[in-house]
Amino acid sequence: MLSSPKVYVRLIEAYPDIAQKLSAGQELLPTDMNKLTSWASRIQDGMEE
Repeated sequence: MLSSPKVYVRLIEAYPDIAQKLSAGQELLPTDMNKLTSWASRIQDGMEE
């Protein structure tokens, strides 16, 4: 799912702190993973183009 540049842009806009951790190769906290899971399920329908 995260192979699309559009998804990266949406992630950066939604959660800049998590995007920063990912780009720096830092480990994500369980709360970060929960946010990402929730976010991914919300945008999934919109990304099926």
